[in-house]
Amino acid sequence: MVQKPRKVKDYLDEFLETAKKCQPKLAEEWCRLFKVGLRGDIRDELAGVLEPLEFSLVKRVVGQALDAEEVWARKYARD
Repeated sequence: MVQKPRKVKDYLDEFLETAKKCQPKLAEEWCRLFKVGLRGDIRDELAGVLEPLEFSLVKRVVGQALDAEEVWARKYARD
Protein backbone atom coordinates (compact mmCIF):
# COMPACT_ATOMS: atom_id res chain seq x y z
CA MET A 1 0.00 0.00 0.00
CA VAL A 2 1.27 3.48 -0.84
CA GLN A 3 0.15 7.01 0.00
CA LYS A 4 0.05 8.21 -3.62
CA PRO A 5 -0.90 11.89 -4.04
CA ARG A 6 -3.38 11.85 -1.15
CA LYS A 7 -3.24 13.24 2.37
CA VAL A 8 -1.43 11.32 5.12
CA LYS A 9 -4.75 11.05 7.00
CA ASP A 10 -6.39 9.31 4.03
CA TYR A 11 -3.42 6.96 3.68
CA LEU A 12 -3.56 6.25 7.43
CA ASP A 13 -7.27 5.41 7.27
CA GLU A 14 -6.71 2.89 4.48
CA PHE A 15 -3.58 1.53 6.18
CA LEU A 16 -5.47 0.87 9.43
CA GLU A 17 -8.40 -0.75 7.61
CA THR A 18 -6.02 -3.02 5.72
CA ALA A 19 -4.04 -3.80 8.89
CA LYS A 20 -7.21 -5.07 10.59
CA LYS A 21 -7.46 -7.77 7.90
CA CYS A 22 -3.81 -8.87 8.19
CA GLN A 23 -1.97 -11.25 10.43
CA PRO A 24 -0.66 -9.60 13.61
CA LYS A 25 2.80 -8.07 13.29
CA LEU A 26 5.29 -6.51 15.67
CA ALA A 27 4.97 -2.76 16.22
CA GLU A 28 8.26 -2.16 14.47
CA GLU A 29 7.00 -3.96 11.36
CA TRP A 30 3.76 -1.92 11.24
CA CYS A 31 5.75 1.31 11.55
CA ARG A 32 8.18 0.21 8.86
CA LEU A 33 5.31 -0.68 6.51
CA PHE A 34 3.57 2.63 7.15
CA LYS A 35 6.73 4.64 6.54
CA VAL A 36 7.66 2.70 3.39
CA GLY A 37 4.25 3.50 1.92
CA LEU A 38 4.55 7.25 2.49
CA ARG A 39 5.33 9.52 -0.44
CA GLY A 40 9.05 10.11 -0.83
CA ASP A 41 8.85 13.80 0.09
CA ILE A 42 7.07 13.01 3.35
CA ARG A 43 9.31 10.03 4.11
CA ASP A 44 12.39 12.22 3.59
CA GLU A 45 11.16 14.54 6.35
CA LEU A 46 11.10 11.51 8.69
CA ALA A 47 14.70 10.51 7.96
CA GLY A 48 15.85 11.27 11.52
CA VAL A 49 12.90 9.63 13.26
CA LEU A 50 13.91 6.56 15.24
CA GLU A 51 11.93 3.38 14.82
CA PRO A 52 9.47 3.17 17.74
CA LEU A 53 9.78 0.27 20.11
CA GLU A 54 6.12 0.12 21.08
CA PHE A 55 3.00 0.05 18.95
CA SER A 56 1.58 3.02 20.87
CA LEU A 57 4.27 5.14 19.24
CA VAL A 58 2.78 4.56 15.79
CA LYS A 59 0.57 7.57 16.47
CA ARG A 60 3.70 9.64 17.06
CA VAL A 61 5.10 8.62 13.67
CA VAL A 62 1.74 9.44 12.07
CA GLY A 63 1.71 12.84 13.79
CA GLN A 64 5.18 13.58 12.50
CA ALA A 65 4.14 12.51 9.00
CA LEU A 66 1.14 14.86 9.16
CA ASP A 67 3.42 17.69 10.29
CA ALA A 68 5.91 16.93 7.52
CA GLU A 69 3.10 17.00 4.97
CA GLU A 70 2.05 20.46 6.18
CA VAL A 71 5.62 21.74 6.01
CA TRP A 72 6.01 20.34 2.51
CA ALA A 73 2.68 21.85 1.38
CA ARG A 74 3.58 25.31 2.75
CA LYS A 75 7.06 25.13 1.26
CA TYR A 76 5.84 24.32 -2.24
CA ALA A 77 2.77 26.56 -2.07
CA ARG A 78 5.13 29.55 -2.00
CA ASP A 79 7.00 28.39 -5.11
